[in-house]
Amino acid sequence: MLVFDSQNRLHLPLTTFAREATRQLSPGSLKVYLYAVLPFFAFLDASRPPDNKSGSWNAEPERIRRDVAEYLEDDLGCVVRRHRHGFELVTVTGRSRANAGGFLAALKLFYSVMREIGCYAAENPLLDASWRWLDEIADEGDDTDDGRPAQDA
Repeated sequence: MLVFDSQNRLHLPLTTFAREATRQLSPGSLKVYLYAVLPFFAFLDASRPPDNKSGSWNAEPERIRRDVAEYLEDDLGCVVRRHRHGFELVTVTGRSRANAGGFLAALKLFYSVMREIGCYAAENPLLDASWRWLDEIADEGDDTDDGRPAQDA
């Protein structure tokens, strides 16, 4: 599958994602995910400085989170607020498009795939670091085969 941007140029990151994501998604789901993220990549292209030819999808996680929040608010009509515990809350409003959740799921998978294949070195910007830390602690304490933590005898 080849993915082209709004100016009919080959979009290498999304083409790479499409090739790799076929292992996790059905062809129909992959198409839905691509259609969900294509407008965001067009948004990034329109908002990047003209001298930045590499695009901004591979920026540091904090920059990506700011871009996602801006896209959610400006283009999808959502309200994004920072929770007191540090994570972002996305609220769908009356003017929100129905695909905000699909967009976030697709972009989260995009960054997971790009990290797995070594095309994005930073942390996945759509995953909360505290949850990864808690998962790692749980994995370290799990010495049983049935998924329950080992108990001291």
